[in-house]
Amino acid sequence: MLGLAAVALAGCTGSNNQVDGSTKTTTPPSTTSTTPSTTTSTTREPCSTDIALDDPPEKPASVSASAEQIVRTVEPDVARDHFDPDGYFNFSLGEVSTTDVEEGVRVEARAEVDFSSKGDGENATTVHAHLYYDVTYRLTDRRVVRVSAEEGPTGTIHCW
Repeated sequence: MLGLAAVALAGCTGSNNQVDGSTKTTTPPSTTSTTPSTTTSTTREPCSTDIALDDPPEKPASVSASAEQIVRTVEPDVARDHFDPDGYFNFSLGEVSTTDVEEGVRVEARAEVDFSSKGDGENATTVHAHLYYDVTYRLTDRRVVRVSAEEGPTGTIHCW
């Protein structure tokens, strides 16, 4: 019985000798994976703006780290275009909070605006206004979006 076990094992030792004395050449199995490559092509959708800026911001190295500063830069532009002042225009952004959200940063702010504007017509008077409003932005690595505002338009402000 011991002889049979040795014969059975002899076939498993990797010997190339066949029972009839001939030699068999075998190619060892490949140790590299032959999984087909899956190349994913992501086509970015075109980005268009709904609101034009006079001086759009450059894309920062980190949108998350620069989110508050970006909103502090673009909101006065949007407010000036919305209120269309004829005389003086003072703007400040008070409390600002940033929250990391899926695909970007949410920025909520309280704005204060003080301006004068003259109505149309020859008997028009100049109106002086001072008001506060809340505004929310969403910033991603692709765009700046004015999501909601008590005053002014909403939509994509800038694309990178």
